[in-house]
This record gives sequence, C-alpha cells and structure tokens, in this order.
Amino acid sequence: AGAALGERIRRAGRPAGVAAFRRALAEQGFEPADDAGALRLRNCPFEALAKVDPDLVCRANLWFMEGLLEAAGLDELVAQLDPAPEGCCVVFRGRA
Repeated sequence: AGAALGERIRRAGRPAGVAAFRRALAEQGFEPADDAGALRLRNCPFEALAKVDPDLVCRANLWFMEGLLEAAGLDELVAQLDPAPEGCCVVFRGRA
C-alpha cells in the first residue's frame, strides 16, 4: 500500500515530489507539520489499534512509510520511529 501511494507521488515529478508527498499523507488521514527541521505527523489514523498493540502498529506504519518513500524516490528523506505524546510515531528527517 505504501509503495502504491509512493508511485503516485513519483509520477507527480520534481520539484513537486515533496509537496505531493505531504498532500498524499494528508489525504491518508495524517496531518503533516514541520517540527524543528523534521516532518512530524500530528495524528495517527491507526490510533485505536495502536492503543491495543503499539509496537506492532507503529512498526507496520514505519514499514508503510519506508515503502512510500522508496517508491516515491524521495531519497532525501528517512522515516524513523520517534513516538511523541501527541501524534504519530513516525517522523521524517533529512538524510544525514
């Protein structure tokens, strides 16, 4: 599913790739927001499931996001687990 969404973003082309990435995340129910040089997702569409098994749901979400980035060809971003009290457990940072 992440790869399919990533393909759609890739077809948007550069420089629209990152903007298309943000739009696609918003369309999927995430609320992307800039946070100290990172892109943090302010909510989790899987919140109810994450309360039951946060480790499983957060790792599946990370894999979804990694597949999305790879298929989109957005090599400049990396998805990382970074749980916060509010929002999604995944954050996107520039590749070091």
